[in-house]
Order: sequence, then structure tokens, then C-alpha cells
Amino acid sequence: MKFSEWNEADWLSLQLYFDTCILPITALSGLEAPWQMKHALERLRDALDTVEVPFKGRTVTMPAVQYRIADEHLFVQQIAGIASNCKASGFKYVIAISAANELLNLSIPNVDLLLVNPDKSTSLKLVGELWQKQD
Repeated sequence: MKFSEWNEADWLSLQLYFDTCILPITALSGLEAPWQMKHALERLRDALDTVEVPFKGRTVTMPAVQYRIADEHLFVQQIAGIASNCKASGFKYVIAISAANELLNLSIPNVDLLLVNPDKSTSLKLVGELWQKQD
């Protein structure tokens, strides 16, 4: 479910069942033309579908981080901080997902799984392994 689908009463009563948050990362630089931004968002939507749809009863998709900081170290710190805050708010797992290939080799503290341009079978396998390993 997306963060925007919740109201306070429902969240308080069902929060225990939703232990995983999905953090979408568009990773735009601001230099893209509008049509390039549109394509980036479409690719992110497709990547999100590989996790949101099959794991709807256990995940909450957070608002996307739209822009990346040019300094990679600061960008990693920003995402790590958001992931840490998600865990502090009650989520056990944080899955970051992106369609930006430049994120492929990043190691981000507090992010349990980083998926970049995953297909459905890869997402199913890696998310399942994450939950089995840590449950």
C-alpha cells in the first residue's frame, strides 16, 4: 500500500502487519528535460510494480526521493538517514528501489535491500531471501 492510502485509525490497528517500507528513489539531477523526467518516473513505476504488487499485504511505499545530491557520499548519507528514520518509526525492513543505474553499486547503511531496475522474479527472490534471513 502507498503511504497516502492510510488514515490514522487504520494505521494504528494494522501497523504490526506492515513491517517493510519501500523507499522509491528517482535520483533526478535537475538537468533532465521534462520528457526525460517523465521517462525516469515511468521506469521507477515499473520497478516499484515488481515489489508493490506481489507484497501488498506487508509493505508500505513511502514518498519518493526525487532528486539526488551530486556528492555521492552526501546522497548516501541522506538515504541512510531516511531509512534510519523509517526504522525508528516502526518498520523492521527498508527496501530502496530505483530505476537509476548509477545507484547499482551503492552500499547504503540502514537499507536492507537496494533493488535497481529489478524484474519481477528478481524482486520476488531477493525480498523473500531478505525476509527469510532476518525473520
